[in-house]
Amino acid sequence: MIISRPCLCLALLIASVAAYSRSPSNANGATFVERAPQREEVGTNLRHWRKYINRQYGFSFWYPDTYRPRALPPPDSWDKVRPYQKRLLLLERRDDPDANLWIGIDLRPFNLSTMSHSHSKGGMDPDWTPVGHPIGRHTFYFFGPGGGGVNYTDDYFVELKGKTLGFYFGGPYVNSNQPSRETQLLEPKILNTFRTF
Repeated sequence: MIISRPCLCLALLIASVAAYSRSPSNANGATFVERAPQREEVGTNLRHWRKYINRQYGFSFWYPDTYRPRALPPPDSWDKVRPYQKRLLLLERRDDPDANLWIGIDLRPFNLSTMSHSHSKGGMDPDWTPVGHPIGRHTFYFFGPGGGGVNYTDDYFVELKGKTLGFYFGGPYVNSNQPSRETQLLEPKILNTFRTF
């Protein structure tokens, strides 16, 4: 049987849409795709990674399949104090749930002064302004560990359509109050895959 080129293209399009519609989704308009990113998407071929797509806010990124999505915890007192911040995603490492990645959005207008006040580990410093660093196609603002005896996440913030999107990398914490070297090496690889649409 001979299949015409238009029929073949239509059949491939229908199959692609059907496969895409079967991708797992959640209530935040997010989709998880299970194919490795292509070289042009991340600058290198990273096998065994999955794609997170958030249609509500228009962004996506890739993460290794050693991490898995977890249910977001119910709202707590922190959510009541900061109603402008919304949790979007929690990823945990399969072999160590102490290693995780939170994604959240600050719905206030993107502003470096607000960022230094709200997200700085050391509190408000009127003379300090966060410095942005290019990673991939975007500029990220980094906040590392502060003082004290608690565990700190490595926080990266990026402007997303006039709002502030946060990537919070945590653990595992081994004899330190900051994420492990392994996590720190993974951070720029994930951030490099961040895209908006």
